Amino acid sequence: GSAVPMVGIDPKGRIITFSPAAQVFFQYSREEIIGKNVKLLMTSAVAKKHDQYLLNYLKTGKKAVLDSTRLVQAKKRSGMVVPVSLTVREVPSKTMSSQTNYIGYIVDQSKEHAEDLALCTANAVRDLLPAAIITITSYGIVREFSRAAEAFFGYAREEVIGHNVKMLMPAEISVQHDAYLENYRQTLVRHVVGSRRNVKGMHRDGSALNIDLQVSEFIVNRQRMFVGFLNNRQERLDLQQANSITSAMISLSLLPMVAINSRKLITRFNPAAEEEFGYSASEILGQNVKILMPDRIGRMHDSYIDRYHNTGVPRILNVTIEVMARRKNGEEFCSEITVREISKTGHSPYFVAYVRDITVEKSNRSTKILSNAISTLMPDPFIAIKPDGGIVMFTQAAARLFQYHPTEVLGRNVNMLMQDDLASQHDSFLKRYMDTATVDHRILDVSRKVIGKKKNGDPVELELRIIEKVFEGKSYLLGYVRDCTQDLDLALQGEVGELLVETNPDAIIVISMQCKILKFNAIAEKLFHFDREHVLGRNVKVLMPDGIARRHDQFVSNYLRTGIKRVIDSVREVTAEKKNGETFQAQLSVRRVDDETGNPHVFIGFLREIDSTNAALGGVIPTAERYQDDDDIHDHHDAGQPPYHSHNHYMDDRHQYAEVEDPLHDPLRDNVSDIGLGHSVSYPGSDMMRTPPEQRSQPPVSYTHLTLPTKRIV
Repeated sequence: GSAVPMVGIDPKGRIITFSPAAQVFFQYSREEIIGKNVKLLMTSAVAKKHDQYLLNYLKTGKKAVLDSTRLVQAKKRSGMVVPVSLTVREVPSKTMSSQTNYIGYIVDQSKEHAEDLALCTANAVRDLLPAAIITITSYGIVREFSRAAEAFFGYAREEVIGHNVKMLMPAEISVQHDAYLENYRQTLVRHVVGSRRNVKGMHRDGSALNIDLQVSEFIVNRQRMFVGFLNNRQERLDLQQANSITSAMISLSLLPMVAINSRKLITRFNPAAEEEFGYSASEILGQNVKILMPDRIGRMHDSYIDRYHNTGVPRILNVTIEVMARRKNGEEFCSEITVREISKTGHSPYFVAYVRDITVEKSNRSTKILSNAISTLMPDPFIAIKPDGGIVMFTQAAARLFQYHPTEVLGRNVNMLMQDDLASQHDSFLKRYMDTATVDHRILDVSRKVIGKKKNGDPVELELRIIEKVFEGKSYLLGYVRDCTQDLDLALQGEVGELLVETNPDAIIVISMQCKILKFNAIAEKLFHFDREHVLGRNVKVLMPDGIARRHDQFVSNYLRTGIKRVIDSVREVTAEKKNGETFQAQLSVRRVDDETGNPHVFIGFLREIDSTNAALGGVIPTAERYQDDDDIHDHHDAGQPPYHSHNHYMDDRHQYAEVEDPLHDPLRDNVSDIGLGHSVSYPGSDMMRTPPEQRSQPPVSYTHLTLPTKRIV
């Protein structure tokens, strides 16, 4: 029931399957064709070599045609030769287990001129874009692979086109990708299309690539295609630059575009052109392009094209000129057009013209459309200026950052967004650069920190990168801006987290999923007599007696495999070992911290030594109490830091339990919920000493919640 003609052959080239669509396309009935050699459907030049191709493959196993899509010539029953795209796949025989058959999928390309134009135009734009762009069929075969994709993956375009896109994926993903496509073809339920996802890719050298992927779907000649836009998430600023330039270039399609063939007939008329000229595409397609020109120009236009065909000398190609154009209602307007020739082997050339109304009203409208499109697509502030400093583009993200509406800044000097000391010199900087054409490598194409100015006059710290681009012969300076405020907040949060860890009265040890020590606070150093430099990166077993150490890795492995908690989220009495081999009893609480995807990231252990001589008082002596003398506490007061321990109240005649003031009771802990660092874990506090032993339902340890940043150890 497939609409795509399918022809199946055996290893000897005999036709064994001929779908209804193939019968219609080739004009043979199934009874006429089954058992005949497939050469019957080929031109003589190909047919005389086909049997040898099959023999070579059966002998060497080297694929020359299989699993790729090729443009070939097919011959119908009437003798008509038509261009088709052919995709051949190898399938096992249903009747003979040792035999392999071949299925060919044929797509008629004879009526694809309009699609060819779109493809050639897209290729021209694609290769100008800095973002990696890959187009595939619904079966995963790569049809387009941009220059940026070549640089990103390390493959030449010729090495990828016609092959399955899974060659760009790591093994754990590639083995499932064909099934994903098959499921989508059957159900049309979207999981990836239309969304932005973080995926893994594989460079040609085998290294992993962390990719930000956005996939869109489109239909060409009733065939489902997918285009993927890929950026490297690990290069934040380069990502912003690529997204910005890509968005700007793609948004040029909002300009009116008219394509004509060699006979001067209009073959493509985009929505922006419909709006500009007042014609619908249905009434303009097939008309001579002169319909869009005043009569005095239209009378000469055919001769211009004929002269170019005869001489090959271009006069207006690849340059921008001003001409008068005419709308459907007869109104003439001054336009700026750029004409490109799109050529493809075996086809007559096409000409694509980008038209822009350069009257003030039309220019303002085009600028508004372009700005709105880019503002919608770009998550980060982007500002474009002319060489005189006038702002020509100001995205919505920039408007939010600087608190201006775009209409308040467009056309005004960019120095309005700067502090006074820089603003007063900025125009001279621009003039010197434009006059000398000397690139200042301290400013252009480098990232630097600057102070901007919001509408209300407040300063804002920014990361700025400026590049120069030439559009249609005119130079523009593009500024990619990032608000650094969050960077400062994260730095402060990191310092606060570090302070909380280092001033905690208990030993804190952070380990990875592989049991490597990542964090070892000051109290841990004193408790185990290890300097942190000597344990960081080592297996946590170094802190355990041999009997426990031998089994510890397996304990962790079992937990990660089964998820069954035996130690996690509980308080246990354990035996630990100091650097000198001395063992001691301690209470241990372990918490797990997950990453942003919900997978285990690190384990955090809180350890407090048990003093056997003090068992009657609850069994636990705060670690800071054991290792901090009065001088240490005094030093912390001098440094403006909270002391490890404020005071102790031990047993008296009125109470049957000891009370120890919370060693973390300070404004930092009270405000920890405002830090906003991400995941929650538990800190052992000292409320355990405030509850009478007979009322305790678990070992005498309580916890104060602390938030940690995602994938950040504090």
